[in-house]
Parts: sequence; C-alpha cells; structure tokens
Amino acid sequence: MEFPLTTTELFLGWGAVLLGAVVQATSGLGAGLVLVPLFMLIHPMMVPGPLILSAMSILVVMALRGRRQVIVEGMPALILGVAVGAAAAYPAIDLMRGAATDLLFGAMLLGAVAISLAARAPAPTRRGLVAAGALSGFMGATAAVGGPMVALAYQGRGGPEVRATLSTLALIASVVILVPHVVAGRLGGSEVAAGLALVPAWMVGYVAAQPLARRLDGRRSRPFLLILCGLGAAGLLARGVMGML
Repeated sequence: MEFPLTTTELFLGWGAVLLGAVVQATSGLGAGLVLVPLFMLIHPMMVPGPLILSAMSILVVMALRGRRQVIVEGMPALILGVAVGAAAAYPAIDLMRGAATDLLFGAMLLGAVAISLAARAPAPTRRGLVAAGALSGFMGATAAVGGPMVALAYQGRGGPEVRATLSTLALIASVVILVPHVVAGRLGGSEVAAGLALVPAWMVGYVAAQPLARRLDGRRSRPFLLILCGLGAAGLLARGVMGML
C-alpha cells in the first residue's frame, strides 16, 4: 500500500485541518465548508471519503463531551432524512461534481440563510427535520458539506446544544455516507491511511478552539451560525463560478 500524500501535501493538509477543526469545534459545523475547497487544491482524492473519515475523530470527541446537551427530540427524524439523502446520493456521487453542483448547493444554502434572516426561526417540525436531514445527507455524500442545512433547523438553540447535536448527527451521518464508499471501493487502504494521518491535526485544533467556543455561547450562537452558513454559500457559489470560467 502506497501512502498517497507527499510530505508537502501532508503538511498543507495538517494546516488546513487545524483551521477546519477550530471552526468545527466552535460551531458544530463548517469544517467541510473550509476544507473541501482547500483539499480539492491539495489533493482531490481526499474529498469526500478520507476527509470525512478523518473528521470523525473530532466528532467522536465532541459528541461524547456534549452527550448531555444533545437535543434528543427530532433526532430520529434527522437520522431518517440523512439515510434517505445519502441513499439517493449514492448513484449520483460521480455525477454530482463540478461547477453546476457547487452553484446548486450554494444557491440552496444561500436561500435557506435568507429565509432565516427574514423571519424568526420557527421550532423545527418532524417533516422539516426529515427534509433538512435528507438535504444534509445528500450534500454530505456528494460534496462533504452537509452540516449547514441541519444547523439552520436548530439556529434558535444555545451554542452547547447545537454543537452537541450537530456533532452527534454528523458522526452518524459519516458512517451512513462512508459505507457505500467502502462497498464501491472508493475508500481503500491508501485512502484510509491518508485520512488517519490527519487525525492529530483535528485534535490539536479542537483543544485550541475551546476558549473561542465558550465565548460564542448564548446569544452569539445564532448570528455566528448564520454568518458561517452565509460564507459557506458564498464559497460554493464562487467555486462554481470559477469552475465555469
């Protein structure tokens, strides 16, 4: 088995993951928004399988630490939605790539943010959670950016609850998404080795982010989530436009 990353790519990957881990640990989402564009430049093979596999390390830590803050109500609906979305994405994984996909996902996310800004966030319904989970599963399986759709559903809750809930759901979604990759042979020994090599950077970033995470609790949580989702939408749209030039 040949390790797929050069020394330079590995160091660049560690630097990118440190940044992504800080974003993830402070909000419960956002690592994919930061890391997918960077790893498409560093080594496209890392997206989405190895990157999702490596991110499971920080998700395990966050889910265990916040297990008492997880919003249990609605979790089965979210998991159902994620499973449906990931299953729907499986036949389209090789097709849902490139500029058109980035533009589509970016527009969807920007629209969701705009709706959230225009009105007070309502309490999520079961049907709404299933839909959010399905979008999250589909976007996570095809582009590794599934978190924002679920985050918008819980934007009215406190920071610790959001981080714990998103981390727990993302961990479950990661398993659901990776299983088809393994079955299809898209996650072999080389990809697993590359993903595991990034784990130390996730752990360092998680520890470094704790002071900032505490500062973003309370009333600062919702604005931060909306800003992060808006930036993610802008990033996807920009990447789509650049891809079409």
